[in-house]
Amino acid sequence: MIIYFFLLFIVSLPVYEYGVRTPYAVSHKKGYYLYTTICFTAIIGLRAVSVGCDTVQYQYRYTIYQEVLDNIASRNEIGFHFFNYICNKIGLNFQQYLFVTSFLMCLFTFYFFYKYSKNIYFSVFLFVSIGLFTVYMSGLKQSLAISFCMLALVLVLNKKIKFAIPLLVLATIFHNSAAVFFIVLFLHKVKLNKAKSYIFITISALALLYKTLLVELISKFMPEKYNIYDFEEGYNMNILLPIIAVLIPLFCTIFNNDVDENGFFCHETSILLCMSCLNIIFTMLAFNNSQLGRMAYYFVNANMVLIPNTVLLQKKDDKRIMATILGVIGALYFVISTQGGTLSIDNYLFYWQ
Repeated sequence: MIIYFFLLFIVSLPVYEYGVRTPYAVSHKKGYYLYTTICFTAIIGLRAVSVGCDTVQYQYRYTIYQEVLDNIASRNEIGFHFFNYICNKIGLNFQQYLFVTSFLMCLFTFYFFYKYSKNIYFSVFLFVSIGLFTVYMSGLKQSLAISFCMLALVLVLNKKIKFAIPLLVLATIFHNSAAVFFIVLFLHKVKLNKAKSYIFITISALALLYKTLLVELISKFMPEKYNIYDFEEGYNMNILLPIIAVLIPLFCTIFNNDVDENGFFCHETSILLCMSCLNIIFTMLAFNNSQLGRMAYYFVNANMVLIPNTVLLQKKDDKRIMATILGVIGALYFVISTQGGTLSIDNYLFYWQ
C-alpha cells in the first residue's frame, strides 16, 4: 500500500496549494493533463500480473488470442479480441500490451477531466480516492470501454452527437455493458434546475426500494452469461458506496449557484447531474446483481468533474475548507476500501519485482 499512500500524497498537494486558485489551475491545465497521463500510465501499466484480481486471467487470454478469437462465444465482444489479435501480431508481449492499454485508458479519461473540469488537480485526486483508479488496475476490458465512453462524452457535451455514436459502438464491442452509455445520447437536451435535480436524486435513491423489480426487468435484456452473477453468492458491497453516490449530486446541487436567469444549470452540468443520478441507480441495483452494479462505472466519472466545479464556485476560504474536508474523506475511503478489497490491488509490485 506504500505506493498508493505516496500517490495520494502527490496528487493531493496541488489540490490544496493551486486547485483553488483559478488562474493557476487554468494556465497549467494542459501540462498537468500530460503529466498525470504519463504517471498513471506508468503505475497501471508497469504493475506485476499479481496486481488486480483479473490481470492473470487477461494475461492467459492474451497468450491464447487465436483460440479466443475463434470461439463463437467471444464474437459479441469481437472488438476487444481483435485488438488483442493485432497487438499479438505486431509482437507486443503482455507487459507491453498492458502498458499500451493503460496509456489509452488514462489518455481518454484524463482528457475528459482536462476539457470539463475547472480544477483538474481535484478531479485527478478524486479519480484515485473515490473514482475508477482501482478498477483500472484490474478490469482491463471494461476499463478500455469506459475510456472510449469518456471520449464519446466529450463529444456529447460539445453537441457532436453523430461523432460520439461510433465511439460508443466501439466501446460496446469491447465490453457489451458499454451499451448502457447510449442513454447519454438522449440527455443532451436535458436542462435541470435545482428543483428538478432534487427530484431526480430522490427518484434515483428510491431505486433501493424498487431494485428487485428493476433487476428482474433489466436481466431479461442481459446476456445470459452475466445473469449468473449476483450478490446473493456472498459478495458484500461496501455500504459507503450508495451513501456517497447520493451525497455527491446532492452536495453539487445545493452549493452550485451557477445558473442562468431562469434558474437552470448549464448544458454540461445538467448532463453530468443526470449521469450522477444514473450512478446512484446502478449502485443501488448492485445489492441484487453485481454485473448491473458495475454499470455504475460508466457514469461515476461525472462526479469527478461535478465536485471540483462546485467547490471552485465558492468563496476563497470556503473553497479551502471544502477541498480539505472532501480530500480527507476521499483519502480515508480509498484506504478503507482498498486494503483487502475484492480487486486485490493492495499488494502493489512492479513487473520486475
